[in-house]
Amino acid sequence: MNQVEIRRAVLNDVSAVAEVHIRSHEAAYTGIIPPAKLAQMCAAQPERRKENLSREDHTTHVALWEGKVVGLFNFGPCHNEALSGRCYQLYAIYLHPEYHRRGIGRAMMDYAEKQARLQGKSAMVLWVFEENTPARRFYEACGYRLEGTQREDDFGGRLIKGLRYIKELQNES
Repeated sequence: MNQVEIRRAVLNDVSAVAEVHIRSHEAAYTGIIPPAKLAQMCAAQPERRKENLSREDHTTHVALWEGKVVGLFNFGPCHNEALSGRCYQLYAIYLHPEYHRRGIGRAMMDYAEKQARLQGKSAMVLWVFEENTPARRFYEACGYRLEGTQREDDFGGRLIKGLRYIKELQNES
């Protein structure tokens, strides 16, 4: 059985992290984000990842499968002041499409939730595009539920609705 390894990303992961981000963006957002904007976002990934991983306070973690970086995720304090006392936020989670349905995404979620509990948080929140049905199904299977808050963001001239999900974290026994 293959094991997923989770660790904090390091600067040497830049190329692999950018590749995962690009491939997962293409798979998840084609048909949601306008093509020109999606291409622009993907083209910016290598430099953006390098800048992010160069910072001491970066929150990027990676999932490795057979020693290869196949997923990335970021989490930390909730950006919403009203929720920040009790919640951690999953800022992003991306998995290379060739590695779906192997338990890697669930392992990344479990890791982030464990870290939230270690920081004394009782819930986890995340944002997802309303149109991203596969991601929404995944989050719901992980125990997240629609919280009710929505927002719209402009992506290349197209307003895309985002939905906030929340999961109450159970104490580990």
